[in-house]
Amino acid sequence: MGNKKSSNPCDLNGIEEWMNQFLRDPFTNFLDEYTFRVDLFETSSSYIVEAYLTKQPIQKIVLELNNNTVTIFVSYESDQNPKERTIELPFFIENKHIEVQNNQSILEIIVYKEGIEERSSKIIALEI
Repeated sequence: MGNKKSSNPCDLNGIEEWMNQFLRDPFTNFLDEYTFRVDLFETSSSYIVEAYLTKQPIQKIVLELNNNTVTIFVSYESDQNPKERTIELPFFIENKHIEVQNNQSILEIIVYKEGIEERSSKIIALEI
């Protein structure tokens, strides 16, 4: 029998490999400069995506959840072109319990490991 890699989101080696790949991707550095920087953290109870937004006034923030990706759309008052960043996660996110916090120029998306949340929409719009 051959060894197969597990795609189980509770597999710590899989999560660590995914985070290392995300951080080593040279395209990630380009996106950090062109759109906004994104960092990923893991705690015992959640995964945290932090987006570092510029200090210019924000008009609107929208999150779109799709299978294992979350796309962040940020519209600034001074810019006609919204910035967009898609983060691929190693698990399906659509039914996960998610909490979003906007603390000045840092957007925190907290995805809890436990708990399921039924949503009527895959879109989360934040009030600014």
